[in-house]
Amino acid sequence: MSADTFYVMFAILIVLFLILLSSQFNKKFCVINFVSLIIYNGSIYVLKNYNSEYGNSLVWLILMFLLSIIHSLILICYIFLRYKNKKVEY
Repeated sequence: MSADTFYVMFAILIVLFLILLSSQFNKKFCVINFVSLIIYNGSIYVLKNYNSEYGNSLVWLILMFLLSIIHSLILICYIFLRYKNKKVEY
């Protein structure tokens, strides 16, 4: 496993962890995010394997990494806003 692939897999694991954290608030949101993660990472992974001539494999890895980072930032904002708006009960 190369270092590039390791970074992409680490970013995907972070997104999966954040999806699990967001499942506390809204199950439907969690399922939608999980399905979108599978769809965009699956399609990019297929393109990486079957359309990676002349060094294009790195381009697909960078695209997968950037989309995972953007997805994780969206999830972090969602979780932060939910925790902020959550009422404190004593």
